[in-house]
Amino acid sequence: MKKNLPTYYFFYGLLFKISLCVVLILSTSAYAQSKDKLYSFKWKNTTILDAFKQIESQGQVHFSYNPLDLNVNARFDLNIEKQKINDVLDAISKKVSIKYQINGQTIMIQSYKPVVVKIEFTITGTVTDEKNIPIPGVSVINATANKTVSTNENGKFSIAANKGDIIRFRMMGFQQTGIVASESQKNITVVLKEESLELKETVVTALGIKREERSLGYAVSEVNGEGLKKARETNVINSLAGKVAGLIINSTAGGPAGSSRVIIRGNTTVTGNNQPLYVVDGVPIDNSNYGGTGSEMYAQGYDFGDAISAINPDDIDKISVLKGPSASALYGARAANGVILITTKRGKGTSDLGIEVNSTASFENQLTSFDGYQYLYGQGRNQTINTSSLQARTSMFNNFGARLDPDLMVVSYDDVYRPYQKIGDNIGGFFRTGTTFTNNVSFSNANEKSSVRFSATDLRNNDIIPESGIRRNSFTFNGTSKFGSKLSLEAGAFYMDENVNNRPALADDPGNIGNAFIGLANNVDQAWFAETYKNPDGSYIEWGGGQYRLNPYWVINEMKNTTKKNRLLGALQLNYEITDWLSIQGRGSTDLTYINFEKFSPRTTPGVVTGALDQINRKHVTTEADVLITGQKQVTPSLYLAARLGVVFRGYTTMQTLCSSQILLFLMQLPLQVLPIKVLSLCRIKRT
Repeated sequence: MKKNLPTYYFFYGLLFKISLCVVLILSTSAYAQSKDKLYSFKWKNTTILDAFKQIESQGQVHFSYNPLDLNVNARFDLNIEKQKINDVLDAISKKVSIKYQINGQTIMIQSYKPVVVKIEFTITGTVTDEKNIPIPGVSVINATANKTVSTNENGKFSIAANKGDIIRFRMMGFQQTGIVASESQKNITVVLKEESLELKETVVTALGIKREERSLGYAVSEVNGEGLKKARETNVINSLAGKVAGLIINSTAGGPAGSSRVIIRGNTTVTGNNQPLYVVDGVPIDNSNYGGTGSEMYAQGYDFGDAISAINPDDIDKISVLKGPSASALYGARAANGVILITTKRGKGTSDLGIEVNSTASFENQLTSFDGYQYLYGQGRNQTINTSSLQARTSMFNNFGARLDPDLMVVSYDDVYRPYQKIGDNIGGFFRTGTTFTNNVSFSNANEKSSVRFSATDLRNNDIIPESGIRRNSFTFNGTSKFGSKLSLEAGAFYMDENVNNRPALADDPGNIGNAFIGLANNVDQAWFAETYKNPDGSYIEWGGGQYRLNPYWVINEMKNTTKKNRLLGALQLNYEITDWLSIQGRGSTDLTYINFEKFSPRTTPGVVTGALDQINRKHVTTEADVLITGQKQVTPSLYLAARLGVVFRGYTTMQTLCSSQILLFLMQLPLQVLPIKVLSLCRIKRT
C-alpha cells in the first residue's frame, strides 16, 4: 500500500536544495575572488605567524598547519607589490622553506628541509712558519666532518672536505688558525704564527682538586706512567724505588704476590702503621696487608699481598706523592703518613677507535748467596766427624766438626757415604730462573663530549721457588661524558681475578724454605734431599730439621697452598657547574675484596702427622662517598680567591672465617694404605 507524504515535506526539501546551491555559489565566488585578488605587503623582520594573519585579514583565506612541525616564529624580510596569493606564497617559501597547497579558502602549510647535495673535494697545501719554513706534524682537522690528518716532513697535507667545512690547523707552540673550505681554494698555503705560552704546571691534590704547583705549601713529586713500564714489577709500587726523593720501599719475603712496605720521609709513629694512604682516581682504597705473621713468639703465616699490587702499570697515567701532613689534611688521620695519588689513563684521540697492545717478559734469578761462613771445618760437633746417620741428622746445621778433607768419606743422614768436602753455594741450586709474562690490550675513543677506555691484562709468573707462581687477569674501564655545558659524568670500574699457587711461608713457619736452609752444613748439598724427602710409601723422611724446619722438597712437592683473590672497585662522579665561579661535585665508590686460602699438609708431616687442611675466607668491603662545593674567582688580576666546603662518608666492614681440619683416626689396610674415618673441623668467624 503506497502512503502519501504530507505537503510540507516537499516544501522543506525544496528549501534545503535552494540554500545549498546558494552556499556553493558564494563559496566558489569567494575562492575566485581570493585567488584573483592582488596583495601588497612590506614585511621587515616579520614572523611567519604575523604574515599569515595579515594575509588572512586582507583575503577570505585561512591557514592550516601543525605548530609542532612549523616554526611560526621564524623571521624574514620581503616586499610584495600587487601579486596574487600563489605568487605571495611562492615568495615566502623561498625565505623560510615551506610548502603549501590551496584547497578552496584553506591554505595548508608544511615545512621542509631543502636537500643540499654535497660535492666532496680534496684540499691540498703546505703549512709553514713566518720564515716560510715547512712545519711537519701539524694537525689538520676537518671540524665539520671530524677528520684529522698531519703534515708530512715537508709540511704538506691533503684532506677531504665539502663546501663550507671548517678546517683548523693546530700545532704546539703556534697559534691555531682555520679556513672555510671552498672549491675555489683547493691548493693553499697556511702560515702559522708562533705563540709564547707560559706553562702552569698543575697537580691533583686531595679529593681530586687541581691546583698550580707553585701555589702549594708542601712538596709534591710526580712520576709519569711510561717510566713505570720500563722497570716493570709484579707489584707496581716497587717501580717507584729510586724515583721519588724521601720514598723508602721494602719488598717482603712473600714473593711476587706479596705486599710492599712504603714509607714517606721516615716513620711517624713507633707502634702504628707508617704506610701512606693510596688514592686511585680520587677514590681512597684500602691497602691493608691481607696476611701476615703476627707479633707473637714463633709467629708464622703467609703474605696475601696488598690492594695496590693489583694495579696494572699499563693503565697508569701518572703517580703523585704528597708529602707532609698538610698535603693530606682533607683525608683525615688515615693520611697522616702522606698520600700516593694514582691517576689512570683516559680515552684520547679522535673519533676513530684506538688500539694499544703491550707485551713484556722479564727473567729473575737469585740475587744474593750465602757468604761469610767459614769453610775450614765441616759438619759435626766438637771437631769430630759423624759416625752414624743419626749424628748426621742431628748435626745438619752444625759446622763445628773436623777439618774438611775431600779424601775422607763420611756417613750422611741417609746412610750414604760421601766425600767430606766443601760444596760452594750449596743452597743456590734449589732455586730456578723466574719468569713473568705480561700481555695488555686497550681500546680507547674520545671526542669533544665523551671519552672511553677499556683495558685487559693477563699476567703469568713463575717464581724462583719451584712449583710457585701467579696467574692474574685484570680489567679496567674508564669513561667520561658531558651533558650540556654544566653537567659532566665520570665512571670507572676495575676487576681482578688472581690465583696463586704455593705462596712462600714466612717467619717461623715450618714450611719457610729460606729459614730451613739457613746454616746448612757447608759439606751438605741441598740437591741430596730432592730424591730422599719421602719413603716409598709416601711418608716423610726426617732430614734433620725436626718439626720446625721441614724438608723444602717435601714443602714444594707434597704440601700445597692456593690463594684465590677477587677484587671489584667501582666509582661514579658527577660534576655540575652552578655558575662560572661555583661548582658542586658528588662521588661514590665501592671496593669489594674476596680472599680464599687453603693449605694442605699431608699425613706424616711433622707437627701434623695425621694431616690437616687449613682454610681462610675473607671479605673486605669499603664504601666511600663525598660531596664537595667549590667557589673560585679571579677578583682582580692580582687577587684570586678560592673556598671549598665538603663532607665525606666512609664505611668499612670485614668478615673472616678460619677453619682447621685434622684427621684423628685412620683405618690401616694392606697393602699399605691409610683411609681417614674421623675428621675434626674447627671454624671461627670474626666480624669487624
